[in-house]
Amino acid sequence: MLQGVGEYRNRDYYLQRSREITEKMEEMVKELLTVSRIENNKFVTKTSDIAEQLRQQIADMAELIENKKLELEVDIPEHLYADVNPVMMNKVFSNLLLNAIRYTPEKRENKIRVSLKQKTGTGRVSCRIENTGVCIPKEALAHVFEAFYRVEQSRNRQTGGNGLGLYIVKMILDQHGAIYRMDNTREGVCFSFSL
Repeated sequence: MLQGVGEYRNRDYYLQRSREITEKMEEMVKELLTVSRIENNKFVTKTSDIAEQLRQQIADMAELIENKKLELEVDIPEHLYADVNPVMMNKVFSNLLLNAIRYTPEKRENKIRVSLKQKTGTGRVSCRIENTGVCIPKEALAHVFEAFYRVEQSRNRQTGGNGLGLYIVKMILDQHGAIYRMDNTREGVCFSFSL
């Protein structure tokens, strides 16, 4: 088709569709390789400024947030240090932010809220990422961390999810000994974790 050999009805449409499918398959292969690396590599932590890591991930996604006309509310200290695997924490922040952006309906009043705090006297760090304008059915909340689980198949076709993002987040946070949860809030959905 690319070389123009033969006649194809709707050639451009099918070329575009083939490209989209190939890109989705490539993304899934990358996610599966991430799962394999997490399962098979030695887990090493070091003291890292996770506030800066989270800020960088937000900056990387600013265009996506802007394109969907979402408001962004951020409450992150200038610096916040924790013993983490920095590469894996980047993956956690990236997956959580991308999910929040993807599944928030495009409306001016919808928001992405991000907070990162040191819990006084406990030595624990807590992070919350909330997106408004959507909720997860109660029966689905128990399954969101399972591999390949998708809340709504049709919604995921539109947003591009493959059901591995939260599974990877779970694996990484488990290795960090974190406590995490996904809940519906009054305005939307919130993922929170504490480590």
